[in-house]
Amino acid sequence: MPNQANLSQEREDRREQCTALAVREALKNGAFALAASGAGVFGANTFSPAFRNALGTSGKAALVVTPAFFTFFYVSQTTMNNCVRTTHWSDETAAAEAAMARDK
Repeated sequence: MPNQANLSQEREDRREQCTALAVREALKNGAFALAASGAGVFGANTFSPAFRNALGTSGKAALVVTPAFFTFFYVSQTTMNNCVRTTHWSDETAAAEAAMARDK
């Protein structure tokens, strides 16, 4: 039967795995969003005089980074939630947690 230190270490390892996965997926998807929005703003600025004159540099920069930030935060949160939700502790770990809860 695992002790409290083993359970804590198992949880810490799983948390680190979930965090690494969430960051990796979020960066990958955020980069795609940044490339797409950057290309869209570049194209609109190049071929549309109305767009070019309607927005300043800050507005155009905001149109580029906002989708990337949204994608990063959304993907990282949903990936972390899915990872935590699908974490299956071993039967031995579950039994040890239940026993420790009863002993408190």
